Amino acid sequence: MTENETKKLCLDLLHADSEGEVIEILRRIGFWDDPKVWRLYGDKEGNFAQAGNQQALPEAALVEKIVNCCDSRLMANA
Repeated sequence: MTENETKKLCLDLLHADSEGEVIEILRRIGFWDDPKVWRLYGDKEGNFAQAGNQQALPEAALVEKIVNCCDSRLMANA
């Protein structure tokens, strides 16, 4: 992908309002059904806990990210 194509993909995904829209975007560029473009998160089998352990609600996820940032800053200064 070119830099402009990558930027468009990222912006399209960012503006998607539903899971269905994300799937359609990925299908349109040929990613959804192509196993060569997918890999395990962290390249580890059974690593779902890293992604699956996130907040279900967007508001809670945003708050968690802010708290995690603050925690990181505090730990860096300790």
